[in-house]
Amino acid sequence: MKNFVIITNDRKDPQYKLTDEIINYIESQGGHASRAIKSMDASCLSVIPNEDIDCVLVLGGDGTMLRAARDITDREIPMLGINLGTLGFLADIEKDRYKEAIDQLLKDDCHIQKRMTLGGKIIRATGEEIVVPGALNDILVTKQGTVHIINVDIYVNGQFLYSVPADGIIASTPTGSTGYSMSAGGPIIHPRASLIAITPICAHTMNSRTVVMGPDDVVEFVIGEGRDGDDLTAEVTSDGGAGISVKTGDRIVITKGNYVVNLVKIHETSFLQTLNRKMSN
Repeated sequence: MKNFVIITNDRKDPQYKLTDEIINYIESQGGHASRAIKSMDASCLSVIPNEDIDCVLVLGGDGTMLRAARDITDREIPMLGINLGTLGFLADIEKDRYKEAIDQLLKDDCHIQKRMTLGGKIIRATGEEIVVPGALNDILVTKQGTVHIINVDIYVNGQFLYSVPADGIIASTPTGSTGYSMSAGGPIIHPRASLIAITPICAHTMNSRTVVMGPDDVVEFVIGEGRDGDDLTAEVTSDGGAGISVKTGDRIVITKGNYVVNLVKIHETSFLQTLNRKMSN
């Protein structure tokens, strides 16, 4: 690897001091590096040059990594996270070890983990279809406004699974199993697995459990009616991005994404080491 682009969380490196330090170090070692330019439109995406890029370095935390994954989407450029936040699962190189990591990248002394993503669409009761942005972590359906709970009917491959009254529901990748899904009581899944986990959020029932489906299954959430037969409103988000409003009768169809996210790993056991440290706190 020789050509790098850096995406920086400018709230954690506001003067780009560390960013520029890393750029200078890469160039002193014979590589080339530049900062990604943040777009000024509503999407606030980082603009990645069209030239050949060997690796994107992401300075921030796991949230920055998720946004960076959206920035590169189907280009599938390998990403390495340099952690400027709390202990994370995606950005797993600590900032005081960046030189060691870059030295290994320049020697191609690393490996790539391919992480599955989720894709989806909303099918309105009127027949209108809206694409849901791809997700490395999860696609959520959550209550909106003054609604106390939402009723969601769950289907897999067109077959009814169960209904759940809850604050919301999560469709998670293995990578996302250590995010919101874990907070909602879902299982921790090794990120190199390929599956879709369905986990209710604060379910108002005694028999709600996570259901794990295969990567080729089609998961469908249908917004049900309220207690008195009135319409319910909810919101669909992908990796914490902008929400899309849905209501009773709308369907959210979720499938395995059509691209993968390539994460650069310096240490083969980094996920297990991070999990151990997380669970020991």
